[in-house]
Amino acid sequence: MCYDIKYLTQKKLNYAKRMGESPEEIIRIENDLNILTQNITPKYHISAFNHPNILCFINESDKIQPYLLRWGLIPYWTKDEITASKIQNRTINARIETINEKPSFKESYKKRRCIILIDGFYEHYHFNHNTYPLYIFHKEEKPLIIAGIWDNWLTHDKKTISTSSLITTKAQGIMSKIHNNPKVKGSRMPLILTEDQINKWLSEDIEYAPEEFCNNKEYENLNAFTVKPLRGKNYIGNIKEVSYPFEYPELNIQRLIS
Repeated sequence: MCYDIKYLTQKKLNYAKRMGESPEEIIRIENDLNILTQNITPKYHISAFNHPNILCFINESDKIQPYLLRWGLIPYWTKDEITASKIQNRTINARIETINEKPSFKESYKKRRCIILIDGFYEHYHFNHNTYPLYIFHKEEKPLIIAGIWDNWLTHDKKTISTSSLITTKAQGIMSKIHNNPKVKGSRMPLILTEDQINKWLSEDIEYAPEEFCNNKEYENLNAFTVKPLRGKNYIGNIKEVSYPFEYPELNIQRLIS
């Protein structure tokens, strides 16, 4: 699964280049991002269970627009705040294999897709009854293009809450080795898209089968290394050093990711 990410730590131009197709569009997206994130600090490590606002892109009238949407989708039909809180902890990730079936996800998949841009994500590797965090990122350190869905929920006092879920798929490449949680059936990873798949994912065409978006080899562009603990008393917090390499002598990390 994917519960820990790094984002908004690069130049806004890097994100704009991933989403824009023309020089004019890249400039527009960069300007929009600068305005949107002017009061937002870099997120070197954020947990999904804190339900932070993450960087999402939505197609509005054939114009890709950036937003900050709360992580953990609340379906529009949710009745009250208590139910919303419970649902949100279960909708951080959405499995691509069942996204057309689950009541919380199926309508958003058909009508409200988004792209989530992150700088990288963290996953824990299990070894000898211990867990070791790894930071996973693009080999060229480009922002990762992650498939997502979103929805708007209206609170009892008529306040609109916009939320999103990150899509996961069967792990491939190094992720099939790293994500080895014995409590989870099958290794998982975020559904990483190519630049050529952006418009297809954001389109309103509902005829695409979800599995079609998994047929790329973006997993081959991933690299990873171990980092300091992301939980407990040794966690250093949301600072730059949290995503720095940190070696554990008992692990042969190169053997794991090669």
